[in-house]
Amino acid sequence: MERHEAIELLEPLVDGEVSEEKEREVLEFLSSAPDCRREYERLSALSRSIRENLPQIEAPPYLRRRVEQMANQPMRQSFVPRLFGHRWAQTVTVSLLAATLVLVLLNWESEGEVSLSMFVLDHMEYAQQQEVTELKSGDLVELESWFKARLPFTPQLPALPALLEGGRLCHIGEERVALAFYNWDGNRISLFVGDAKSLRISRIRGILSLAPDGVSFGSERGHSAAVWTKSGLTYVIVVACPEKELKEFVEVWRSNYES
Repeated sequence: MERHEAIELLEPLVDGEVSEEKEREVLEFLSSAPDCRREYERLSALSRSIRENLPQIEAPPYLRRRVEQMANQPMRQSFVPRLFGHRWAQTVTVSLLAATLVLVLLNWESEGEVSLSMFVLDHMEYAQQQEVTELKSGDLVELESWFKARLPFTPQLPALPALLEGGRLCHIGEERVALAFYNWDGNRISLFVGDAKSLRISRIRGILSLAPDGVSFGSERGHSAAVWTKSGLTYVIVVACPEKELKEFVEVWRSNYES
């Protein structure tokens, strides 16, 4: 194998993208080329370090899709640092940028804070899908039992003045929560239910107004949210409507439906 061909194959070899035959040829060449072997070892060590040390982050579905779309866009070569070649450097750079982007957009805090935008982004992702439920059911008791078997707390779902469609499990930050879907005059409502001990209202950033009855409201990305705590649970409603309309919805529910 010629030297220039072996050098071009170093990065694909590190990434596991060469055939077994080519791998044998490159390794055979490296046994007689100490400088290239050192470069191969450096690239291998760097690849292992990145895989082992990057934080494991679980982003909301909407953010995951956006990051994947950004990663698939071509990068301007002039902004990619030179490691040994451009292709592998682009892969590393995109991975680092993606991880950093998720951390910044999610605004995770060491104190356990979460942002209202995390709820809204999950709602935006699911609202675009036809079938989003893990359990399709309009029965509150059945859905509550399904959540109870899968969560370390027992969600109690309110009888909202809307059609219950079903639910699924969801993550908000590091917390596992229940997510129930309702249909309100053609609009999908996402109702998140979490343990109030870990998902505290005081830790949800983006809540702007506190109603006298204890329901907090906020707006984000053209969506409105209502947040409250009851019986050791934190509830977050997200729907694409003006905040005034959501307040009226909550008022009707609490006046006529809440037990």
